[in-house]
Amino acid sequence: MYTEYKELKLPEVHGHRVVRDFVFAVEKTSPEFTQFWRNKLVRIKRKGKELPYIFDLIEEFRTSKREEAAAKGKTLDGTFTTTFKGELITLTPKKASNNVGKGQRPIICICGGKHKFKACYYLVPELRPEGWVENEDVRKKVDKKLLGNSRIESAAKHAREEAVKALNKKKAKEEGS
Repeated sequence: MYTEYKELKLPEVHGHRVVRDFVFAVEKTSPEFTQFWRNKLVRIKRKGKELPYIFDLIEEFRTSKREEAAAKGKTLDGTFTTTFKGELITLTPKKASNNVGKGQRPIICICGGKHKFKACYYLVPELRPEGWVENEDVRKKVDKKLLGNSRIESAAKHAREEAVKALNKKKAKEEGS
């Protein structure tokens, strides 16, 4: 979205604004990060230097949160940390695996099933058990969602590649045993 908005020359994504907005947006979850970057942005602006690219700044934030969690003896598997009322929330491996916990909704695939893309028979035909029959209405629904959204299409492609890689690895391991 960012690059699309930048091409449209929307003011929200030009100049200092997007970087500054991101720094202020993460203040509750990471006040130290925000304070550091507030000061750094002032120095960068004063020296007339180029601001960091927003994606680089986001990556620095992710790294900062991972390092912060590691220092506390925790691990973060997600892209961003999860917070509730400014408090860091970590998921136990069991909750993270099916994404169902207190106040969380289960993962609903574009086929309507309660599974991740990489476990979907419509998206990963290699997973289909022998004799499995596709539902024509579900197939149409899946195809429509894939064609209507490049992000979903890309995520489905990536999930299929990962699932096929895991299947091949499993087969190779079984053949080697």
